[in-house]
Amino acid sequence: MWGFEHSLTLCYQTFENDVDHPLFPKFTLGDRYFFDYEIAKVYGDLRLSLAHLYSQSESTKGTPSPITKTAYLTEKPRYSELRLTSTYRITPRFLVDAGIRYHYDGKDAPKQETVYIGAAYIF
Repeated sequence: MWGFEHSLTLCYQTFENDVDHPLFPKFTLGDRYFFDYEIAKVYGDLRLSLAHLYSQSESTKGTPSPITKTAYLTEKPRYSELRLTSTYRITPRFLVDAGIRYHYDGKDAPKQETVYIGAAYIF
């Protein structure tokens, strides 16, 4: 197969609400959404792809604690990620891949860069 492949993933997750918690009766875990877009160039058994992922979690809190009189409050975690990956099919069932991932957590957070290699066997 030759040519370009595109994929777009959109997801919204609602985490469990009113979780039992010793200090916060209405403890909630919150919501999260993300999108991931990838474009790949395919050269037969070799696939080169570039992808971008963005994720955002809403801040969550519980009702005020009867003991401390304060409510649990999380941050609003968000991140963005850029990935460059190459995958090569050695046999119909065995693949190897390698890539670099650049991860950004926000203006005050450290940026992370990860280089990885891997292999997969399809059963």
